[in-house]
Amino acid sequence: KELGVLGGAYRGFSPPPPGSSREVRPEYSVNYEAGARYTRGRARAEVVGFFNDYQNLTNICTQSGGCVDANLDRQFDAGTARVYGLETSAGVELPAGPVKIPATTAYTLTYGEFQSDFTSQDPIYGTVRAGDKIPYIPRHQFNLALGIEHRLAGVNTSVNYVAKMREVAGSAPIDETIATDEQVWMDLGGYFQPLKWLKIYANVRNLTGAENIVGRRPYGARVNAPRWVQVGVKATF
Repeated sequence: KELGVLGGAYRGFSPPPPGSSREVRPEYSVNYEAGARYTRGRARAEVVGFFNDYQNLTNICTQSGGCVDANLDRQFDAGTARVYGLETSAGVELPAGPVKIPATTAYTLTYGEFQSDFTSQDPIYGTVRAGDKIPYIPRHQFNLALGIEHRLAGVNTSVNYVAKMREVAGSAPIDETIATDEQVWMDLGGYFQPLKWLKIYANVRNLTGAENIVGRRPYGARVNAPRWVQVGVKATF
């Protein structure tokens, strides 16, 4: 058995892009984290809380974000902001004779809020009031992975979940504003190793063919990547 604790404070800095005027301020932040890790045999677990305090949250205006040509590559300031939450993960590797069965899970809870009023020409921000939620931060994210592995062959699968993300700053319930879809998808992979130096593998992403809106910038709704298959050979000499 092994129990450990962790903690830290980190100073963040992001300079303005080249050519910016003197009025453009850099981004400063102080990021705090604290948590614990526990290991027992082949099992492990971790819980970490984080708090990011931005003195001047910034954003570079891009075409993909919906900015007009005159504002492309310009930095826009978003004032003070806070992003905080909790990360948890756990895993175990079960032996079954010549076979190993690894299983892992992870969950992240995230909140993001502006702490000051401002108006930005970047459409991602727009007109913001203190207390508004920061766009494009999913409240919940979850992953569950399970595998069966042998020296000669193996298969693994994972289920992924990302909650809705608001696409404009605001305080209205997320179901009453412009937001992405809730996303759930599954990936599947496998390999076959006929020789010690040769491995044949295949991966299927988005196995069920899930279709979700993942963004509406810059020119309307966009869906996630479709189902796709990847097959390859890896040789080690």
